[in-house]
Amino acid sequence: MMLRPATPLTLFFLVAFVLLLLSCLSTPVIHNVPLATWNGYNFGVFGYCEVVTGTDTCTPAQVGYPIGEYWLERKNVNNSLSASV
Repeated sequence: MMLRPATPLTLFFLVAFVLLLLSCLSTPVIHNVPLATWNGYNFGVFGYCEVVTGTDTCTPAQVGYPIGEYWLERKNVNNSLSASV
């Protein structure tokens, strides 16, 4: 049985769609699927969660989530890349 020419492309698009769906349903929509983790925070596409043993404090799912006072007051954040550009 031969594959039709569009079959590999269809499979490629299906895999790409599943990966895109997984990234969009990341933290805070599904708490166990973070895109990045840093210093007790799990980051997703639409927000972030502070991971504390026993409870998770999450921002509401929204586009363009706020940075917050915690991020602005960090003194040991490495800004060398943004300063060099």
